[in-house]
Amino acid sequence: MSASPLNLSAADRPLPLRARGDWQVVRVEFSGQPAFVATDPVTLATVQLSAEEHFLWERLREPTSLSQLRRAFEHRFAPRTVTETQLQQFLTKLHRQALVVSDRAGQGAELIARDAERRRAQRRQRLLQVFSIRLGGFRAGPAVDALYRIVRPAFSWAGVIAGLALLAAAMSLLLTRGGEMAARLPGLAELLAPSHWLIWAAAILGVKLLHELGHALALRHFGGHCREIGVLLLAGMPTLYCDASDAWRLPSKYRRMAVSGAGVVVELLLAAAAVLLWNSTPPGLFHSLALSVAIVCSVHTVAINANPLLRYDGYYMLADWLEVPNLADRSRGLIRGAVRRWLLAEPGVDEPLLAPAKRRALVVYAVASAAYGVFVLALIVAMLLRAVEPYRAERLVYLAAALAIVALVFAPLRAAVQVWRDPNQRRRLRQMRLAAVLLALAAGAWGAWNWPMVQRAEAPAVLVAADAQPVFVTTAGRIEPRVALGAEVHAGDLLATFANPDLQQAAARQEGEVAAARVRVEQLRTLRAAGKSTGAALPTALAELADAEAQLAQQRDQLRQLEIRSSTTGQVLPPPARRTEAGDEQRLGYWTGHALRRRNCGAWLESGTPLAVIEPAGERTVHAALDPADVPSVAAGQPARVLFDQAPLTIVAGEVRGVTRRIISTEEAQRSAAISMPRPHVQYVAEIVLVDPPDVLLPAARATVKIETQRSTLGRLVRRELSELFRLPW
Repeated sequence: MSASPLNLSAADRPLPLRARGDWQVVRVEFSGQPAFVATDPVTLATVQLSAEEHFLWERLREPTSLSQLRRAFEHRFAPRTVTETQLQQFLTKLHRQALVVSDRAGQGAELIARDAERRRAQRRQRLLQVFSIRLGGFRAGPAVDALYRIVRPAFSWAGVIAGLALLAAAMSLLLTRGGEMAARLPGLAELLAPSHWLIWAAAILGVKLLHELGHALALRHFGGHCREIGVLLLAGMPTLYCDASDAWRLPSKYRRMAVSGAGVVVELLLAAAAVLLWNSTPPGLFHSLALSVAIVCSVHTVAINANPLLRYDGYYMLADWLEVPNLADRSRGLIRGAVRRWLLAEPGVDEPLLAPAKRRALVVYAVASAAYGVFVLALIVAMLLRAVEPYRAERLVYLAAALAIVALVFAPLRAAVQVWRDPNQRRRLRQMRLAAVLLALAAGAWGAWNWPMVQRAEAPAVLVAADAQPVFVTTAGRIEPRVALGAEVHAGDLLATFANPDLQQAAARQEGEVAAARVRVEQLRTLRAAGKSTGAALPTALAELADAEAQLAQQRDQLRQLEIRSSTTGQVLPPPARRTEAGDEQRLGYWTGHALRRRNCGAWLESGTPLAVIEPAGERTVHAALDPADVPSVAAGQPARVLFDQAPLTIVAGEVRGVTRRIISTEEAQRSAAISMPRPHVQYVAEIVLVDPPDVLLPAARATVKIETQRSTLGRLVRRELSELFRLPW
């Protein structure tokens, strides 16, 4: 006679849970150990189970109890043991993941409530994820299958060898001619000019499309199926995403890593092809598009896709290598579990089936990814503030940043509220540790509120140089520099000499002709003195001698012009750098950069080529066109930082000398607009004296100036913005 369930202990009572039979299960291997990937056919959710978890889940297909589960586990995986508390936690996890259902009454209402909560959580997540918004997608299976039949040869050994050859060709080009190619690169201002915006958009969209297709085709090649391809707004920029979660069903982790890294491989191949095309094409639309593709692929791969701290390709490759599905969620779960054990004295260990070394690695990853996420958020906010500054839409960015911060702290605050509202958990709180946490949070909040901030006024500017003298090549020839750029010279000092063999040979021939003409004249004069008639020969010879001497004087003057001397005292500055064009490498006298550089010694320079600029000694200043809104806060003596377009990696210190108000004509206003100076008819100009400016700056060089107008705190800035936004009295 069987005992009544009421008379049994809790561990011996039959469990009211049964394993769902509709989940699709595939056996895989992680670290040489068997594991199982289960997929919900309804929601397409994927869950990874270890061999131990799968064994316990399978036991739930028949009626059983906690004690029976414990004995079966210890018999199957001896000498390992498991406690009934750990089994209870595991069953709770299975129920939360919808892997089991209960045979008790009232489960329909419970499932409806759980689904409603899941939907609310998704809506809250979409609302708070203002910098990452999915706009929807489409089922890409049929399109990917059709495309795979076309590109299938690319996955053969021949395709792999061809890809490696392409990468090797691009790498060898960069190693052997990287300096020449760098000299041909356009400046940052030219790359970001409005005329290039459509080229950048085409490059980004094209690269992202091929990137996502790389994932989908690699997954299809290894037997998986791409579920969806759609559009994602990332920091306001449209991009694509590919749902390749079916890769977890692949039995080999190296194949899963190949699927995750397929997008990176595609971008590397695109970058290699773009570098080769850019180097071999003349300037034009295709030339600019190739450069844009190379830059997008390089920066996007290194900074975003291959970075494992962001949830992109590098993250999934790391998860495949560690063989930990849902790496981010599980690593954060370990942090949450450690905090709960520390505050609530909860027994047990999170993820007990993970090796201790792997648990420690996941904790380190959780901390690093959280810190890097905050850094990326700050970087995105800074970039958006810079982008919307001309439109005075900074408050929209502040609002989006506030929502993003709320999204970061929402989950921890919600968990804290749930603990506080539960009397059982509230009684288990360790009061001293809770007080220490609250004190640390208060100290952190106070430190953030009083974090020193510097307010700056930003303005476009130009370098002002007094009486700068440009120097040009007057006679073509092969250059031999006599001074270095940046050197101090005096009036009359030799800057460079030129060798022109044709001109020198012509002068030598002309000297011979002059000598011959003089001999002819002397002969005629001798004959005339002897009484012999010369007729008109002597006047003709004299005329020919005069003409030959005039030509010789002209050629000697040209020879003297082969020596370039300074016309004033000052510093030798470089003219605008010469960039190479396609085909220059095959021309005689090929040279790049500045003519006075030692590496260009012997290069052929045509007449009229800019050689140098001689700037008289003295202080160097810039004139910054202030926005009228910034004028009241700018005063003499304030420090400033100047970034020149010619030296984008060097920040030059300066100091404001004063601010003047100028009323300019329409013609001057049009010229000012050409260099991006605001307010065409009334300008407020700040004169800034530079401290230790670099030697490479040219007169009238464009720059961006940031003037330190006020030191404040983050709290004061937030309060001021809130008071202006909502018209608050404080």
